[in-house]
Amino acid sequence: MYKVEVRIGVAAPVDDVYDILADIDAWPTWSPIHVAASGKLSFGAPFHSEEKFEGLGVWEIDGTVADWTP
Repeated sequence: MYKVEVRIGVAAPVDDVYDILADIDAWPTWSPIHVAASGKLSFGAPFHSEEKFEGLGVWEIDGTVADWTP
């Protein structure tokens, strides 16, 4: 099992940021690395993404949401 944790600062209201991040299916519309993403932000929910990095190809990630903090 792997744990992924990323923290950044964003100059926007927390509710706006949460609404954007929680809409996992829309990630490809604004994220330059996500060519596909699907899932729901809830405990035990399945998650799938395809991330493309220049020179490295496409990486597929499948998993579940084990923990999150809004």
